[in-house]
Amino acid sequence: MKEGRRTIDLKPVEVVKIEQKGLGDRCCIDLSSSFVDGLGLEKSSGLLTGALSKGFFLIHAENIENPHVNQRPFRVNAGAVSLYIITPEHGEDGRYSTKYLWELRAGDKVLATDFRGHVAEAVVSRNKIERRPLTMITALHPTLVNPYTGSLDFIYTFIQTAETTNLVGEKGEAVPLANLKAGDKILAYTEDRQETARHFGTPTLGIKIIER
Repeated sequence: MKEGRRTIDLKPVEVVKIEQKGLGDRCCIDLSSSFVDGLGLEKSSGLLTGALSKGFFLIHAENIENPHVNQRPFRVNAGAVSLYIITPEHGEDGRYSTKYLWELRAGDKVLATDFRGHVAEAVVSRNKIERRPLTMITALHPTLVNPYTGSLDFIYTFIQTAETTNLVGEKGEAVPLANLKAGDKILAYTEDRQETARHFGTPTLGIKIIER
């Protein structure tokens, strides 16, 4: 890894529920660089997406062996069109901006991440939106506290129900969605500050928003 590379703090979250949710529109994000050779990240790398602005799951790139399709070292099957994705822009306090997956166009920039938390700025070359079956994942975050209930909080995502969809385990291993079960630990990112709302993808203090 290059010295001085920016990092983020990924934490293992515990999967509590996995539900089939029928058909939906999903985004497959192709980058203009491969994750390893192009961006210099570890093989266990991908993009951070989530249904709530307080929590983002690390979705594994299609750069691993799979009996169903050839490797696509530049691709992430990122999830439903309404999910947030983290972009490289960040303020002086270090908090990143977000976009909806639906908004991504060729030439836009996103934040690529590996399981160690190393990050790299990546350019989108294609956003493939297709109708596909979706799975909802609910996970309990170990440190994120809901400021309104005082209890540990949950985060969610919706990703394509497919043999090629993988998340990332706490030791960096690829975790196939097909094998995922309640109690498993997978990597996610949160700023641990749920009181920070987002307006047009930018963190904004002083606005009370409840996400469910």
